[in-house]
Amino acid sequence: MTFSRAQPNLHPDTRPHSFDGWAACPGCQRTIPVDEQMDRFKTCLQCGHHYRIGAMERISWLVDPASFQELFTDLKSADPLEFSDLKPYQNRLQEARTRSGLSEAIVTGTAMIQGHPIGLGVMDFEFLGGSMGSVVGERISQMAELCLQEERALLMVCASGGARMQEGVFSLLQMAKTTAAIGRLRRKQLPYISLLTDPTSGGVTASFATLADIIVALLTTVRRSR
Repeated sequence: MTFSRAQPNLHPDTRPHSFDGWAACPGCQRTIPVDEQMDRFKTCLQCGHHYRIGAMERISWLVDPASFQELFTDLKSADPLEFSDLKPYQNRLQEARTRSGLSEAIVTGTAMIQGHPIGLGVMDFEFLGGSMGSVVGERISQMAELCLQEERALLMVCASGGARMQEGVFSLLQMAKTTAAIGRLRRKQLPYISLLTDPTSGGVTASFATLADIIVALLTTVRRSR
């Protein structure tokens, strides 16, 4: 199966222009209009810094228009350890849902890329640092099982600081669960592609993120002044 794209789905020159305020680039500190960032695919024209992209926005750029169908939204995080640090875990979850507009740190579903059916999972760092808890692991596993049943390729977009400490060992168990799910895809010889975005680390890197047939990542070079 070959995936290629002659033209991107997003056409910034046809997007309606509006002034949404100003924002400073983290790379060069240049202040530019927010709508200019969008017109340049969220990349700074001055220094080339790539801004982080939310899950739903990334999905809209990746897949064929109107082809994405979100799945497994009924899976929501519980609080098995009744964990509390500066605030209760349940409060942190609610704040993350409100801030990100998502129900969890990963969005899963089916879509098409140039007419090819795929299973898709896109993580969002805005939701508790994209941390992998029980629900993230379960959604990935169920997405892999659906790909097995429907013989779809699986594309995972990773953005995570690692395991979710508020769920303790329940979070660490997701490394084994997701690894086993990816293994079943491999035995069925279904393609699995992993796109590593900023940041991808910890238990996510040590499990499903780096087990793909094809791993796509951006290599950046830091120049230090002498």
